[in-house]
This record gives sequence, structure tokens and C-alpha cells, in this order.
Amino acid sequence: MPLCVMLSKMKRLADMDCTIASLGPKKPKTSKNVGYSQQWKFWVLAHYEFSEDSITSTSDIINCSNSYKENIPSPLDSKVLGRIISDLWNGRVQPVRRGPRNKQQRVYLNLRQKIYSNATTGRHDVLPSSTFQSLDFKLPTGWKYEVSLNDVPCFYRREQIEFNGQRVCLELMVDMSLTEGGPWSKFKLRSRGLLTDLEEIIGGEINIIHLHLTDQVQQVIQYLEGSLICRGIPLKDDESIIAMNPHLTGQFTDLSDPTLKTETRVFSMKCQVISTGTDSQCKNCKGLKKVNNQRKSRKEKRPLELPATNCNKRFLSKEEVVEQLKDESRKRKNAESRENYWKEKFASEALELDNEDQTDLAKIFAKVKNDDVPADMVCLWEQQAKILQSNSPQGYRWHPKYVI
Repeated sequence: MPLCVMLSKMKRLADMDCTIASLGPKKPKTSKNVGYSQQWKFWVLAHYEFSEDSITSTSDIINCSNSYKENIPSPLDSKVLGRIISDLWNGRVQPVRRGPRNKQQRVYLNLRQKIYSNATTGRHDVLPSSTFQSLDFKLPTGWKYEVSLNDVPCFYRREQIEFNGQRVCLELMVDMSLTEGGPWSKFKLRSRGLLTDLEEIIGGEINIIHLHLTDQVQQVIQYLEGSLICRGIPLKDDESIIAMNPHLTGQFTDLSDPTLKTETRVFSMKCQVISTGTDSQCKNCKGLKKVNNQRKSRKEKRPLELPATNCNKRFLSKEEVVEQLKDESRKRKNAESRENYWKEKFASEALELDNEDQTDLAKIFAKVKNDDVPADMVCLWEQQAKILQSNSPQGYRWHPKYVI
């Protein structure tokens, strides 16, 4: 065989092998998203900041976090750190390698550790209003400051959202409560009339208590700048929420895009105001959506007629619960009317015997042998004999076979 023909056949066989390999099962792609505790996000914000041309070693950040890992459930590793830095600075801080070729280390470019000259404890000897009367830091664009009527400092930002015809605002309130060591600061978020504690959102204690109060506020606002406000659960025009969990339904309008139409959205009454991930829903609104989808799926699999009476009412919609209660009430009334009907029928058709006749019938029943009774009449005969021997009205209990 000529060499050129042999090479041509070998090439065709190789192409066939590549084609067969490409048709084989593909390996599923693994997600690169790494979840992390929001407490670590606050920790990074409190200890590091953006600084152009600065370099911070990844190992130094991990070693610095070891003194805080006892207070946070999950440890801080390089993957979690990379995700946090990416979410906080949106690509302005880049992971690079520096050092000799055989001893290169992972570092972050444009990142440096913070140095606080006025770092104190979280307890302060001044009132909230006087603390923020002259702010020594610049608020991000869109944020404003005011003091409420009950002397609570409030930082707020107007969102590009309308809910039920009202502009949505994200409010950060600094609640100063008195303790034995003096006033203590706590941060709370409020939006759409819902109030939630910031520690409940991140799932633990905020590790910025070593900072001055103004620095704490600055870190919290920076955290909110990198978070998404909860946008609820969108519903179709003819759709309604099935879940029995407390929720709020209203008309939602996105003002950032005038081409978008107003739509119906649902929020959990325990909404956490902001979402801690990349989704547009907080944890509690996600839970409400999950329960609603489960009940909707279960409802679609049920037959079209009324659900079974033993069906758990928490899996029914409000309309179905009302219909089931009406059906139960109707059956109860029908049962009472049937009972009264048969009582009246028995009283009108039954014959009351004299004592002599009663004695004669009892003797007749006693003399009859079971072998002389037809097979289809044995049960009725036994029931008659049993009732004749009973002297109490409560003893008149018939066999289910003869109860209509």
C-alpha cells in the first residue's frame, strides 16, 4: 500500500475517533461561586481598604484572620477571601503574583491594611446627635443624614424603586442603648415599613466593635453599598401567592428603566431588606418563594375536584380552605338533619309492646336454634336478640350492616 494512501486512512480514522469522543457524555461544569459568611465581609471592610499601587499578601490576611475565626462559624480561606474582595471592590483590587520566579507569592494589588488613629471601643460617652453633628467622613453619593424626633441618628438613601406608589428608601439607624458600661451602638435597617437588625442579616456579631462609632458607620454604609436591596418575588397578572406565611403584596416599579412596566411583587413580612448574595431576594423572601413553588407544584398534581378532607390545610390556598370549611359545615348540618329524620321515622313507625307480649317474644327467641335461621338472616337475628336483652336506651346500637 502506498505511503500517501496509508497516511490518508490514518487521518480519517483519527478524525472519526475525535468525532466519537466529541459525541460522548460531557462532564458537568462545576460552579465557581463560593459562599461565605457575611461576618467575614465586615471583617475585611474593617481592616483593609482600597489604595492604588499598594500590595498586601494573601497569607498575611489569612494569618490576621486566625485571631477572629473562633467567633465566626466558617474559616477564611483564599477562595472565600477572593470572592469577598471581588464583591467589595468590583475588580479594582486584583490578585497577582510577586517575588522571585521560584518563590512567588499570591498578593492583592491596590489593597492595604487600615490604620486607625482614633480607634476606641464601641462604648461612647456622647449622645448620638452630638456624635454625628459634624461628620468627619464623606458619605457616598446618594446618602444623607438626619436625626429623628426620638434623637436616633439615621442615614438614608433613596432607591430607584417605587412600591405601592411610594418611593423606597433604605434607612440605616444607629440605636444607642444604655448599658452598665455606657451607651452601646446597634445598627438597624428599615425599608417599606419593615425593620430588621443588621446582625440578623449577616447571621452573627459584627466584628467592628473596636472601631470608633463614626468608623463603624462608615464600614456599614460601605457594606450596604456593595449589597443589593431585596426586590421581592415577581408575580404574573393572574397569579397569587399560595403560601400561608405572612407576606405583603403590592405594585413594584423600577424607576431606573422607564421601559419596564409596573408589576406585582410579594415580600415576606420578615424581609431582611437587603440580600446577602448575588440574588435580588433576601433569605426570607427566598424561603417564601420556595414554599410557594412547593405548594403550587403540589396543587397542580392534585385532581381538579375539591381536595380530600384529610389534606393538610397548610398545603391549600386560602380559597380552598374556605371551600373545605364550607363543605365540612354542610356535611355536619346534613348529618344532624338525617339523625333527626330517622329518629322521627322510628318514633312514628315503631310499635310499643305490652309486657306480656314482650315476655312471649323473648321466650320464642330463646327457643329458636341458630341452625333453623337462614344464613342471610343470622346477623339480623343476633342483633334482634341482643337488643331485646338490653334495658337501656344507650344499648340500642345496631350492627353497621343495618345502619342506613
